[in-house]
Amino acid sequence: MKLVHSKHRVLLGVAALLLALFLIRPGSTRLRTGIATSISAALGRPVDIDAVHARVLPQPGFDLENFIVRDDPSFSAEPVLRSSEVTATLRLSSLLRGRLEISRLSLTAPSFNLVRNNEGHWNVENLLERTAKVAVAPTSKTRTEPRPGFPYIEADRARINFKFGQEKTPYALMDADIAFWQDSENAWGVRLRARPVRTDFNLSDTGFLKIDGTWQRAARLRDTPLQFSLVWDRPQLGQMTKLISGKDKGWRGAVTASAVLEGKPSDLSIRTEASLQDFRRYDIMGGRELLLTAHCEAHYSSADRTFRRILCDAPVGEGAVMLRGEIAGLVAPHNYDLVLSAEQVPIQGVVELARHAKKDLPEDLLASGNLDAKFTMRASGAAKRTLELSGSGETSDFGLQSAATKSQLELGSVPFSISSPDNAKSDRENAAKAGNRKSEQPPDETHLGFGPFTIALGRRSPATVRGWVTKSGYSLFVQGDAQLKRLLQLARTLGLPASQPAADGLAKLDLRIAGEWSGFAAPDITGTAQLNAVRAELNGLNAPLEITSASLTLAEDAVRLQNLLTSMAGTQWTGSLLLPRHCTSVETCTFEFDLHVDQLVTNEL
Repeated sequence: MKLVHSKHRVLLGVAALLLALFLIRPGSTRLRTGIATSISAALGRPVDIDAVHARVLPQPGFDLENFIVRDDPSFSAEPVLRSSEVTATLRLSSLLRGRLEISRLSLTAPSFNLVRNNEGHWNVENLLERTAKVAVAPTSKTRTEPRPGFPYIEADRARINFKFGQEKTPYALMDADIAFWQDSENAWGVRLRARPVRTDFNLSDTGFLKIDGTWQRAARLRDTPLQFSLVWDRPQLGQMTKLISGKDKGWRGAVTASAVLEGKPSDLSIRTEASLQDFRRYDIMGGRELLLTAHCEAHYSSADRTFRRILCDAPVGEGAVMLRGEIAGLVAPHNYDLVLSAEQVPIQGVVELARHAKKDLPEDLLASGNLDAKFTMRASGAAKRTLELSGSGETSDFGLQSAATKSQLELGSVPFSISSPDNAKSDRENAAKAGNRKSEQPPDETHLGFGPFTIALGRRSPATVRGWVTKSGYSLFVQGDAQLKRLLQLARTLGLPASQPAADGLAKLDLRIAGEWSGFAAPDITGTAQLNAVRAELNGLNAPLEITSASLTLAEDAVRLQNLLTSMAGTQWTGSLLLPRHCTSVETCTFEFDLHVDQLVTNEL
């Protein structure tokens, strides 16, 4: 009998609900004001609603038009949330107690504005703290009680904008699916899936960002226990670099990055994993697929915004590249104290990376030996911030070989070190005192210098190599004696443009190989070479060309051959040649020559 009466009460409640919804006038000012006031009290922010429409199917509730949540004026004058369509679904059990309670709030294509002020605080912090202090029951409450249940809040096709102060950044999250709920008495949950974009570019393959997290009730946000997992799933590397920097840097590959955050903001443990599959330059195809991976751990404190106990590890064969230290200040000024080290890194791993980053390297290029290095980077957050870079490294048993270019090089120990601007200035002064040409003096900016080291090029005395690398480019100097055949083999082994004539001879070198990183421009080779006893077989001629001696000058715009003393088929030639460089076609090039011959013999040509 009691069961029958209970069913009757439920049926009467449902009937009363249906009657009430039919009698309520759609767009009623009183109803609209009541709903707006209720939501505003829960959020602690002013709420505007243009119109309210009651509905019965598929579930009883209300449709809200032009739903707006105002922001704290100290952060922004724009709304924190705007949605043209919002559906509020009623909790049926609350109607039996004579009150309206929302069980689900569904937003269609809303727009969120996340704002960070100059002090580093976000406009949603107060909302999260307020939510944690409100006495409500969990979203999935199963028993009847006086406390209202926290609604399940969801949004589809959302857009999330980011602002720093009054400046709206071009970064946004599009097509976002968001869910927010109270998981238990003292815990809340959130889930997000979105596509990162830039509003000032048309990006097509930036992957998806997935966030799942829970946090618990606490008096202060920095003491809130939390656990979050983040995954950035397979953005294409070129589109990722354009998203971050505004420019496609020309690299390709599929990125996967994940992070796990556990603890409290005042003492947060962070673990990250990152991988890059099929890394390569945009114009390099084929070859073995290259996989790069890295793992990082750190602790973060929101009190001083400092990452401590940073430990990153990227395995390379049997060795590893590691980063340790701390970074203070997520916003300027920054303090760094980092140590980057390489321990027993196989040089073959470096060669594999180079083959995917540098064109024209032989497919069969092999390297032997290991690399060890240690660098430190320290920066002060003072008004005149100074960045201190130091450190050095060295290869051991370094060798290169390629059957395709018929070359085998034993380089052994190659030293390298990093110089900060102060040290670079001192290095330039010392080089000038030593009589080095200006082009051979180290740059007055931070650079990685390497050498000098020797390389055997088929002569009794080896050639000497040294150079440096900066953030914008590189310079390499080769000086000494070389066998012409071995020199051309070396050039092809290093991916430098070099012909393959049937020629041999001797050369005394003073060359510079330089280039810029931007745009993957081909290197420029300039300098001089003193040629002796060169013999070359030329297509279409019966007799070889023999150069007794000549002075070769490689300028930026032309190749000059002076003091030429050569012979072919019994004819002796003297004089000079001027050949322009970087010609697009033979028709547009102007060749200059000044050749003298005492007697021209043509029957043997």
